[in-house]
Amino acid sequence: MIDESTKTDFHSPSGVLLTPLGGGKTRVQICVQLDPKIELVPDWLIDFAVRNLAFLILLAIRRAVEIVKSDPEYHSRMTDPKNSFYNHIRRRIAESLPEESIWIPDVVYRDDPIPHSPESSEFSDAQESVP
Repeated sequence: MIDESTKTDFHSPSGVLLTPLGGGKTRVQICVQLDPKIELVPDWLIDFAVRNLAFLILLAIRRAVEIVKSDPEYHSRMTDPKNSFYNHIRRRIAESLPEESIWIPDVVYRDDPIPHSPESSEFSDAQESVP
């Protein structure tokens, strides 16, 4: 059984802010307010640990980006017109960050080797005919 008094509390506001810088680059800012509920450890040591954790998170994000760029299976899912998750992400980026849409790979219909952009009229026609 987990002792509820030893769980770390995360407080608002906490979160991650992603700011597109253009040229395929993004600024990542992580702001976390937490109470680790560790009484015997000095605040400076907790702060040091959290700063290093933030570095490790950014390192993991960089590794994930390399997977996104090089893994054919991931790329296949991301460009699949039947994948509802990536279609949602593609639509939200187009709505909220239209200038960043150039970095999104085109949708690829598996029986059609030519990529299609969501803005093209062919995409709309083909999308309606996909079961």
